[in-house]
Amino acid sequence: MAEAILGGMNGTATNQWIDPPEPPDPDTLERLRAVCHAEPRIASAWVTGSRFTRPDGTCVDSTAIALVFDPPLEDVRNSDMESRADHWAIIDELEAAAPIASGHRSWLYVDEAIIAAKAKHCRLIYSRVAPNRGGTADPST
Repeated sequence: MAEAILGGMNGTATNQWIDPPEPPDPDTLERLRAVCHAEPRIASAWVTGSRFTRPDGTCVDSTAIALVFDPPLEDVRNSDMESRADHWAIIDELEAAAPIASGHRSWLYVDEAIIAAKAKHCRLIYSRVAPNRGGTADPST
């Protein structure tokens, strides 16, 4: 079932969560974890997938990194220039850590409720605090 439906003059496009088509390799995961660890507002990061279906029925699958921020980032559409610059600085760091080898990738800003609802398509790659243990989680174990 589609997660988002985008209507337009030329038909309807949909987007849904899927398993990641091209998960990051171990070296890329380590670089992503380092960026997440250096950014105190990133609470967790998850690798997932996204399928965008155009109105003509063609699809584009992409690997996505879903980020949970604490506190949540302000919606960049409603933020001032300083907040927007801060937002793009985080994305620039993540992009540098995980350059796209092929295909497409997206960055998703989500909350824990969305992750819980889409859990079957998400794999934890970073968590600032391990549940019930304290400290930095190591999702590779």
